[in-house]
Amino acid sequence: MSAITDSAWRVGAPGQAELEMAVQERDVLGQRDGQSSQLTAQLQQELQNSRRQLATAVKEKDTAQQEAVEMQQAVAHDWPMGQAWEAQACGD
Repeated sequence: MSAITDSAWRVGAPGQAELEMAVQERDVLGQRDGQSSQLTAQLQQELQNSRRQLATAVKEKDTAQQEAVEMQQAVAHDWPMGQAWEAQACGD
């Protein structure tokens, strides 16, 4: 800067306040952008964890359903024998 511009800058040249506000706004926006990036990374991590938990829950549900079907089939297979045994025991 020249000496005249430099001294005018120090005493408050026209537009200085706007320039300072613009610099502050830029700094604030930079901080917000950094915070946004950090929050985005955290949310992506949480989403990934949620997807893993969901996949685990779905596998557990599928396993439980399969076990229930197998139990129903076993009971259905054994049931007629149980009825026949009861009929014999009761003298029917």
